[in-house]
Amino acid sequence: MATIYTRNEINGKRYYINIVVGKKRIRRFAGYSLDVAKANLKKLEYDLTFNQIDERSSKLFDKSLTSYLDYIKTTNIKPKQIKVIQSKNTKFKDYCKRQGIELLKDVKSEHALGYISKRSQVKVQSQYNSANESICKKISASTLNREINFIKRFFNYCIDMQWLDRNPFRVVKPFKIDSKKQRFYFTKKHLNLIFEKGSKYNDFYTFLLKTGLRSTDAYKLRRKHIDGSYLGILMNKTDDFLSIPLSKLPTRAVVTDIVYTPLMTPLLVSARERGNIVVDGLGMLLHQARPGFAAWYGREPEVTPALRAHVLGE
Repeated sequence: MATIYTRNEINGKRYYINIVVGKKRIRRFAGYSLDVAKANLKKLEYDLTFNQIDERSSKLFDKSLTSYLDYIKTTNIKPKQIKVIQSKNTKFKDYCKRQGIELLKDVKSEHALGYISKRSQVKVQSQYNSANESICKKISASTLNREINFIKRFFNYCIDMQWLDRNPFRVVKPFKIDSKKQRFYFTKKHLNLIFEKGSKYNDFYTFLLKTGLRSTDAYKLRRKHIDGSYLGILMNKTDDFLSIPLSKLPTRAVVTDIVYTPLMTPLLVSARERGNIVVDGLGMLLHQARPGFAAWYGREPEVTPALRAHVLGE
């Protein structure tokens, strides 16, 4: 006998399949709509009837991970985070494969402990430094703890799907984090050095200021990163792709806008941030009024800084 039931969770209503084959009961997530759940139920019934699937004994690690990734794509988890989750779980899957393990049921706590012990000894290059510097360190405790949680959630999903009875990562304890450790900050010595080299590296400093790039990302820039009127680069620390528009307007150009409300329009604000001289629309308004004033009153007024200040209410 097969039934479909629902649960109301944070991400909304979820549909589950409950089916009994012989003396065995199978429960699994079926989708976020009744139509999808019915279709998945029919597929499961077909597989169980004609293929005689014994999921506990034949469930491959590969297929289990694919199912989990398909599931989390239906949640509120962002694509970037999904990519990280996939990467961390794939590393453990590859580790198991090297141990000769391909079936989910063969993953034991000893494999989880062995993998994390090995990961804790891995040295990685610091992404805060340029590629030419061989600054390497062990993976931080906080990074390892995140990785443990990512893999634990995968195995919890497998338990929910009735593919496993126990989470092999349950025995893995989080690493202790040094709460007294300070993040890097510029000391007075660093700041003095930056200002001392200001004239020599003025162009580089200006580039960082205008683009918002980190110095490590700017260091690896090449001509290939310029595509038409855009500068595109994959950032080291966040793994985000940054696309920066490149203006062809020289910084010596004068930028003006005839709009006077608001006085500083987005065009003028952007131009001033680039270092251009800007002229707002108030001057045009005042000079445009001079002939009309002269026609009415027989005297042409002068546009002075005092008049401008008066109009602005200063």
